[in-house]
Amino acid sequence: MSLLTQIKACEQYGQKAQLTVLGCFGGTYESAQTDERKEFKRMLDFAHKSKEKVSYILVYSLDRFSRTGANGAYIASLLRKEGVVIQAITQQTDASTSGGKFQQNMYFMFSEYDNDLRREKCTAGTKERLLQGYWVTRPPFGYDSVVINGEKMIVVNEKGKLLRKAFMWKANDGLASIEIIKKLASL
Repeated sequence: MSLLTQIKACEQYGQKAQLTVLGCFGGTYESAQTDERKEFKRMLDFAHKSKEKVSYILVYSLDRFSRTGANGAYIASLLRKEGVVIQAITQQTDASTSGGKFQQNMYFMFSEYDNDLRREKCTAGTKERLLQGYWVTRPPFGYDSVVINGEKMIVVNEKGKLLRKAFMWKANDGLASIEIIKKLASL
């Protein structure tokens, strides 16, 4: 519901401010931690090439626009030079003033900082689980994740058994890859 909530809030803001909505972008669950997102690029292209003058890009919050810190601030600066203002409806700033630009840039910096903190916490938690002997992602090819007596385990499946045989034929018997492929096909 998060995306729908953001879209609805932006539409309501636009109506209240008597803005004409020329397009809606996003909704593809692409992370704002990169500015190379397909929908983000499409939005910027639209703003640059639209026959109708684009004056505002409405976003729910600035971290929905970009979480790249200085790069997000740079893109916003380029847009301002073209007369396009990034307006975060939950973070009211006046980017036409030096104080408003500074505040908007700080939001971009904090968004990047927040992303970095989340990554560090996630990496530390993942590392700790691995050190405890838990597999934390989807099992590798040849393995299944199962629960045995209430404990999640990774076990070799039938494909994994075939991979083990292929490895042993290569390592112990020195078979050529083509021979291994033929033997696997017969199984």
